Amino acid sequence: MTVPLRVTTPSACTAPPSVLLEGGNWEAGVVVTVTAIDDAVIDGPEPCLVVLDPLIGSDVNLAGFDLPDLALTVADDDADAVQLLSDGFESGGVDAWAVAAGN
Repeated sequence: MTVPLRVTTPSACTAPPSVLLEGGNWEAGVVVTVTAIDDAVIDGPEPCLVVLDPLIGSDVNLAGFDLPDLALTVADDDADAVQLLSDGFESGGVDAWAVAAGN
């Protein structure tokens, strides 16, 4: 039996397009690797929904059976790109601030 998989948030994660359940693994199951997408955007936690579409195959007892979907959360590992290095100072009546790019 083929279990079709699809990710509804491809900007957050990826998964294989399907997995195969057959004589040697149908009862124990198979490992499905879902991979988080690492971007450079500070966007906070993102949902990753892996949809398991109805089973496909010749077994009339299982074909069309719809397994529950898998909802995950991808944590954001990015940090602010601009940091405040000093609390400011006055120079001729104008406040100046020191900033730097980086983590």
